[in-house]
Amino acid sequence: MKSKVSLKFNPPALEKIWDPYCRDVLNLFCLPDRRLLCGFDSKGELSFEHLGYGNARAFHTPTNGFNSWPAFLDNARCDDEGPVDSLIYVRLVPPTDDALIFVVTFAHELQHFVQAWQSPKIYAAGGFLSENLPSLDSGAKAFETWRVPIELDAMIRSKRVAEAKFGKAFVAARVHSLIADGTSIPEIEERRYFDTLAAATVYDWQNETRHFIGENLVAVMKLRPKWPIPVDFSKKEWFMA
Repeated sequence: MKSKVSLKFNPPALEKIWDPYCRDVLNLFCLPDRRLLCGFDSKGELSFEHLGYGNARAFHTPTNGFNSWPAFLDNARCDDEGPVDSLIYVRLVPPTDDALIFVVTFAHELQHFVQAWQSPKIYAAGGFLSENLPSLDSGAKAFETWRVPIELDAMIRSKRVAEAKFGKAFVAARVHSLIADGTSIPEIEERRYFDTLAAATVYDWQNETRHFIGENLVAVMKLRPKWPIPVDFSKKEWFMA
């Protein structure tokens, strides 16, 4: 685990339960040399709807320009070494307080952290695709985020981590149980898709994002006001630094 990763829990009593899971997950990643703050919150200090994340369990964001910090992270945002580079925020309420879902969720967001600092423009393009999926792919439903390369890559990585932590048989059995217990179509469909993934899959999310943009360029051009800064899809090599 990188020493530049900080874990904060709200309330602090959560640390005893979830810190060991966090560290097991972190030990399965090679993280970028950036400062990451991870907040785990059972009190719901952030409104996901207000931030545009809807019913998500968690999110990752680079912190430059982010202004919606929950109070319990105020003192962790910056120290003598400067501000953190990225934030992962996990809403630690059902169903995320299930051990498997917690591990999958945290690993998923850690992979977004890796993506964001590996290829910032392609990661930003992936966020744009996620936010506008039905407008770009007429056959896609808004909750089918796995159609977006950065999301599929994070799902594959999270399954790999889950199987490393719990074992393949346990993950399969628990996912089947969670499918049966699902309370909404998006939740059930996400779990069904996760169940089909092979953890060993090698997936080139950067190239697949470029291909997605190229295949849907006409629709992308119509959404110019929504393009992420500083990406300019009108340029052939929009993904270059």
